Formats: sequence, structure tokens, C-alpha cells
Amino acid sequence: MKSTLFLLSCGLAWGACANPPYANGYTYCRELVIDHTKVPSTQTNFPMVVCFDATMGANCSANALELATVAHGGALINASGYDFIFTSDNAGSTPIAYERAIQNTTTGAAELWVLIASLSSSADTKIYLFYQNVLVTTDQS
Repeated sequence: MKSTLFLLSCGLAWGACANPPYANGYTYCRELVIDHTKVPSTQTNFPMVVCFDATMGANCSANALELATVAHGGALINASGYDFIFTSDNAGSTPIAYERAIQNTTTGAAELWVLIASLSSSADTKIYLFYQNVLVTTDQS
């Protein structure tokens, strides 16, 4: 499993979503594209690590401030960093289960495990990170 996970992390690209406003109430969105050529065979219910802060490794998003709080120059409004979700659709209406291994709301550094329902070896898989929602006050993981 670890070798597969390493291959996947090398094949993760960060992109932009469609322009806001988003119907789900979040202000920002990032598209994460998993390169199918890095997936040896189609996987189901696959736990994948997504990390923020380049100091955590070369495969992390360099922009850690996305998951820092506004008070620390980031985008999250909730002091505990609860106002983000992962979804399987670009409308943000189908949440994906995730777990926080690390989240530092001061620096934005985070290691999050996302459960990918179906990870294709024949077509790129896209998931979406939505963040900053003033209405979210509880942990979304």
C-alpha cells in the first residue's frame, strides 16, 4: 500500500475550480487531479494523503495558507479550522470522508487522509477542496 500511495502522491496536480460563488456556501475551491498513469490498477475505497506546506515534502501543495486561519494570513474563518471539505464533484455537493492527521491553523500545514471511493487507472480522478465558509462551526471530517 505504501508504494502505491507514494506513486499517487507523485501524480497529484493542483488546479483552480470554476469561478465563485459556489452554491455550497464556500468562498474558495481547489481542484486536485490524480494522474491515472500513477495508479497501477483501479482502486476502491482508497485512503490517500493530501498535504499542505512544502516543508512537509516535495509532493505537498506549497500554499499552506489555504488551511491557516484568517487571523494568521490564511483563508479559514473558524478558529479551529473546521471550514473546509473535500468533495467528489465540482459543485461541492457530494462530500468525501477525510481524517486530519495534522492541521496547524497558524501555519496552515496539514496532512489529511481522504477516502477516494473509486480511483481509476484509465482516467484521471478529480476531487475538490472547498474552504472558507462562515456558517461552518463544527468539524466536517
